[in-house]
Amino acid sequence: MRLARRLAVVSAAVVVLAACGERMIFEASTDPTIEPSASEVTESAGSDDGRGSASDTTVAAQPGTISWETCTPGSTGTFECGYLDVPFDYDDPGVGTFSLYLVRRITDAPAGRIGSMLVNPGGPGFGGSDVAAYAEWYVSDALMASFDIVGWDPRGTGKSTPAVDCIDDYDRYFAIDSPP
Repeated sequence: MRLARRLAVVSAAVVVLAACGERMIFEASTDPTIEPSASEVTESAGSDDGRGSASDTTVAAQPGTISWETCTPGSTGTFECGYLDVPFDYDDPGVGTFSLYLVRRITDAPAGRIGSMLVNPGGPGFGGSDVAAYAEWYVSDALMASFDIVGWDPRGTGKSTPAVDCIDDYDRYFAIDSPP
């Protein structure tokens, strides 16, 4: 009876550990492709969002460009890395910009490339460039054959600049010299 109980416990532990180690796989959708269309943003003359009158004009921040360069941040695949300058405040682009760090894993089958898929681990406080760098751990082979996988480090994380550094807050804690 003791042997049966031990086998049951070991079997249950193996099942639990196997479930914890399951790989996340995202499959390509077979839904029809929706073509992007040009859209125009207009404001109703009677709308008031509290930022001024409807006749006020706002100069929108223009999209930046990414200068991609070959890099090797991941384990398998062909990669390009780059930075994208983004305004601190889209309503006032003159305030300044910060730079988002991006990693693009080039599709395994360039002839069948559909487009780019952006990935983000969800945060907060963690860069997403590693998700693209190690896409083979997160994304199915079918998706890697059809899409460039692009990950970025949100503002203040990873290699984006300026970085947010909160470690100094802990220096006093780690420097405490408690008596033996």
